Amino acid sequence: MFRRMPIARQIIALVAISVIATAAAMVAITFIGPPPRPAPTDMGEVALALQGKAVKNMAARPLLHSISATEPDARSGEARDRAMEAWLSRQLGSDPENLRAYADTPGPWREGSMLFGDGSFAWKRDGDWSLVRTGAHPTSRRWWWTVSAATLLLLAAIIAFGWFSARAITRPLERLADAARNSRSGQPWNEDIEGPPELTVVSDALADYQRSQAEHVAQRTRMLSAIAHDMGTPLTRLAFRLEALPREQREAALSEIEIMRRLIADSLALDRSGSEPADRFDLADLASAMVQEYRRLDAPVRTGTIEHAPVVASSLALRRLIQNLIDNAVRYGKAATVSVSRTGQRAQLHIRDEGPGFSPEMLEHGCQPFARGEVSRNRETGGSGLGLAIADAIVAQHQGTLELRNFIGGGAEAVVSLPLAPPDWSYP
Repeated sequence: MFRRMPIARQIIALVAISVIATAAAMVAITFIGPPPRPAPTDMGEVALALQGKAVKNMAARPLLHSISATEPDARSGEARDRAMEAWLSRQLGSDPENLRAYADTPGPWREGSMLFGDGSFAWKRDGDWSLVRTGAHPTSRRWWWTVSAATLLLLAAIIAFGWFSARAITRPLERLADAARNSRSGQPWNEDIEGPPELTVVSDALADYQRSQAEHVAQRTRMLSAIAHDMGTPLTRLAFRLEALPREQREAALSEIEIMRRLIADSLALDRSGSEPADRFDLADLASAMVQEYRRLDAPVRTGTIEHAPVVASSLALRRLIQNLIDNAVRYGKAATVSVSRTGQRAQLHIRDEGPGFSPEMLEHGCQPFARGEVSRNRETGGSGLGLAIADAIVAQHQGTLELRNFIGGGAEAVVSLPLAPPDWSYP
C-alpha cells in the first residue's frame, strides 16, 4: 500500500515521521531529566583513602586509590587548592608541602566542607605518593549510555525507514528501466509495473510510445518491401532484355542490376535490424557454426579463442551481424579470424583480418550508412556501404557496442560487446 502512494506523499510521510520521532525522543529525554548529579564527596573519606583505608561513600563518586613514584599532575579542568591541602595536613598530621589537592570547583574552603565535583589528592610518605582521584559515578554513566543507545536506535529506525521509502520509489523505476531496455531487444513491453501513480503514468506513456514505434517500423518495412518487390519485377524484365546486347555490354549491365538488387536487400536489412524477437543462446555456438559454413565454401575464415558467452538477442540479427563483419574482413583484409570471449558481465566477439587496416575516416565514420572502406567506391571491389551500418544498428538494438581497431603490425579488428544473459532470464 505504501509503495503505491504518490512519490510526494511518500517523501512527506518520511519527513513527518522522522520529525515526530525526533521530537518524541527529545520529549522523553526532557521528562527523564538531566543526568543525575552524584552526592558530594566527604573530605574525611578522602583523608582515609589517602591512608590506604577502605571507604564506602556509596552515594558519591568512587575514590580510586593508587601509588606513584613521582608527583602526580592535575587532570584537565582541575586547579590546585591550598586550603584543602592545609585541611588535609591537619587531618593526616603531615607537612602541607607533602600534600597536593586539585579540584575542578575551587573556592572558599571551610572546615568539614564537602567536595562538589571531581578532585585529585596526593600525599607523599615513605618516598612514594599515595594518590586518590574521584571516578565517574555509575548512575551518571548509565544515564549517558541509555541516552546514547536510545539516540542510536532512533537514528537506525529513521535510516531503515528512509531506506525502505527510497527502495519503494527506486525499485519500480528500475523495473521500468529494465522494461524499456528489454523492449529494444525484441521483448514485449511489460505494462504491469506496480508503483506510485506517477510511475504508472510514465509506464503507460512509454508502452504507448513503444507500440507506436513498433507500428511505425512495421509500416516502414512494409513500404520498403513493397518498393523492393515493385523494383524487382522491372529489373528482372530488364535483365531479360539485356540478353540481346553484346556479351561485354550485357555482363556490365547485369553487374549493375545485381548491385542494385544488393543495395535494395541491404537497405531492407538495415531497416529490419534488431526488430526480430529475442531468445537466449550461446554466442560461441553461433560464431563457431558460421565459421564452419564459411570453411565449407573454402573461404579464408578460421576460429580463434572461443569461450561460452550466453546472450539474449535475436539469433537471426546476430547471424546477419557476424556475416557482415566476416564478409568485410575477407573482402578488405584477405582473411578473418573469429574469437569469442567474456570480460566481466559482457560477451565480446572479435573478428580480425590481415589487411592494411581501417583508414582514419573509417575509424571515425565507418558505422554510418554508405561509408565505404574502398576509397575508389568501385562496386566491384567494395560493397554498398551498409554492412557496418547494419552491424552497428543490430548491436545498438541489443545494448551493445561496435568498435573498430587497427593493429600496429597490420590488420584490423571489429569488436562487438554485448551484455551477458542473466542466469534467470526467461522469455515473457
